[in-house]
Order: sequence, then C-alpha cells, then structure tokens
Amino acid sequence: MTNRKRTVGINIRVTPQEKKRIVRFAKKCRLSVSEYIRQLAEGYTPQQLPGQELYEVLWELQKLQDDYNAENLNRTIGKLTAYLFEEREGDSNGND
Repeated sequence: MTNRKRTVGINIRVTPQEKKRIVRFAKKCRLSVSEYIRQLAEGYTPQQLPGQELYEVLWELQKLQDDYNAENLNRTIGKLTAYLFEEREGDSNGND
C-alpha cells in the first residue's frame, strides 16, 4: 500500500446479501473490504489466492524433494511452484 493517508470516506448502501458477497470475495482475495472495492474502482479485478492447504502440500513436496530428489517429483513441484507464483503475481499488480 502507498504511504498516502486516506481521509475521505465514501458511503454506499447495499443489501445484506450484497454485503455478504463483497465481504466473502474480499476474504478470498485476502484483502480488506475497502482495499477490495478500491481495486475494483481502479479497474483491477482482485484474484482469489490459493488456500493455506495448497501451500502446506507444496511445503511437504519440497521436503520430499530434498529427501529423494526424484525427477517426477521435481517436475510436479516445478508446476505447483509456477502456479503459486503466477497466482501471487496476479494479485500484487502494484495495488498493495
């Protein structure tokens, strides 16, 4: 996030269902509701990040790789790592 101070508020009215949906989407992107809406307003569509479980599986695969160094395992880890970094880079996009 930039160092500028945000001092002006914008109030909008939504239905309870709309609010639940906005909050749910923001959580899936690991953003506050304010940041989620700011990114949407700037024309950026925040992306859902992989769940913690995927990172835990990747960690376990990396430990197996260290222990066994199998070629197929290396290939699988490479694909998973590429997927995770692609997801994280898509999220950052300079809109922290």
